[in-house]
Amino acid sequence: MTRALHMRWLVLAVCVASACGPSEPAAEPPVRDAEAWLEAVERAHVTADTEPASQASAALSMALATPVPRDVLAMHRRVVHQDLLFRLARAELDGGRPADALAATERGLALGQQPDVFTANLQLARGEALEALGRAAEAASAYFEALEINRKILHHVLDALHSDLDSYEARIGALRLELDGVVPARQPGEPLADAPPTSESCDRAAELRDRICDLSQRICDIATRDPSSADVALKCQRADDACQDARRRVSSACGGRWAR
Repeated sequence: MTRALHMRWLVLAVCVASACGPSEPAAEPPVRDAEAWLEAVERAHVTADTEPASQASAALSMALATPVPRDVLAMHRRVVHQDLLFRLARAELDGGRPADALAATERGLALGQQPDVFTANLQLARGEALEALGRAAEAASAYFEALEINRKILHHVLDALHSDLDSYEARIGALRLELDGVVPARQPGEPLADAPPTSESCDRAAELRDRICDLSQRICDIATRDPSSADVALKCQRADDACQDARRRVSSACGGRWAR
């Protein structure tokens, strides 16, 4: 998810939670507070994306210290803060401070763990911090946690894609029956083309596949450097299996330029 799309979703979610809309004039002040808070968060994102690590860390820390409007739901507070802490961890890593990066990830994970991209990102950054600190086996475990979350998200996306295709197929059948009841088909033996999967769904599935395979490679790189650890070797095998499964599933569902 791009930063712009992510922020638009958060604004919408917070507005809905805060009862934004024309029907309740009394709700406008808290909505404005929520929007101002998210605008401050987005400014911190921009700084983190464009400025050196020290400035990025300062801007993200300031955003984290900004009071959250009371009308913002806990689940929205969690994802915004976890995203900020993931970015802070990355800035600390870029600045050569893996211990501070690890602290940021642990602070983020303490807010609550869900099978979503926010938790997965924190586990990824946690693995990078642990690896930089020389704690390879722990890093592999963190990478594997991130991989498992991305694998579950991928399966959800592909299941939804198959559901969409089933729906398209059923609609085509219904339309053909309706058309046959009105006028005879010009070429009764010619099948109608199946509805293709959407590019957006396939792009999302391919993104998740790439993330899974990147994490698999990180785990197996550690297994290569630490061949004495049976646990890491097992995680490498399971991670590689997940990567190959993701590749097969995306290629089968989408094909074409998404096959890899």
